[in-house]
Amino acid sequence: MILTQSETETASLLDLESDLASLACQAAIELDNLLLGGNGGREAVRRLADALSHIVASGGEAASPASLLKPATAVVLNRAFGERHVAGLSSIDDLVKSAGDIAGQLRAVAANPEDPLLAAPEQIRNMRATCLAVSRSAWASESSPYDRRPEHPFRR
Repeated sequence: MILTQSETETASLLDLESDLASLACQAAIELDNLLLGGNGGREAVRRLADALSHIVASGGEAASPASLLKPATAVVLNRAFGERHVAGLSSIDDLVKSAGDIAGQLRAVAANPEDPLLAAPEQIRNMRATCLAVSRSAWASESSPYDRRPEHPFRR
């Protein structure tokens, strides 16, 4: 399979977009391009939907050990959804349900080859704002490499 230069650049950029902050930012850019009338790719939107779906699909019952949500992920999502004023977030189950709802909306935009703007441009604006909130929250929760103190050579 021979890839063009732009397809190769896109593939290599998406390989770098493995963390949630970069992926959500790239998805917001794709949604913004969609709002501006561009018909660019929606790969990051699909990958962010997959990432959020993975959070939701990690288990069935909330009490089962398989459904445990990583605390750092819960903090990131709670902060992002709080910034977007998502109503009714009082438990982890509500957080997981909201993540599933947003993943479904993102998946619908990514899967629709026609112009989804004709249906609901305001919904796409809200999804873009949510992606930006997730990106900001994820970036804020990461530790800076400059904050790490070098380990003393005699301490182990």
